[in-house]
Amino acid sequence: MTEVQHILPFQGETMKCIVCQKVQKADPKISLNWRAVDVDGYRYYACPDHFPPDNATAEEFEAAYMVIFNAIMPDVQLRKQLAERRAKKNGRVH
Repeated sequence: MTEVQHILPFQGETMKCIVCQKVQKADPKISLNWRAVDVDGYRYYACPDHFPPDNATAEEFEAAYMVIFNAIMPDVQLRKQLAERRAKKNGRVH
C-alpha cells in the first residue's frame, strides 16, 4: 500500500501485492501486468498471479476484483478505526 499523491502508477516504484505480498519493482518501459487500485487516497497493487490478462472474461475480472477488494478492506477498516480513535482522543467525534 502506498499513499497516493496524484502520482501515476508503474513509474519505477516498488509494488507489493495486497493478496500474496509478492514484491516487484515497476518498470515504466515494460508492462509487468500488475494492477493498481486506489482506495481512500491509498494505492494497492495486485500481481499478475491474482489478476487475469486483458482478454479475460467479465466474470474473471469480477472474481479477481472481489479477491483484491477483500484483501484491501481490512486495511481500509483499520485506517478508519485509527482515525476515529485519534479524533476521539483529540475531542473531535465524527
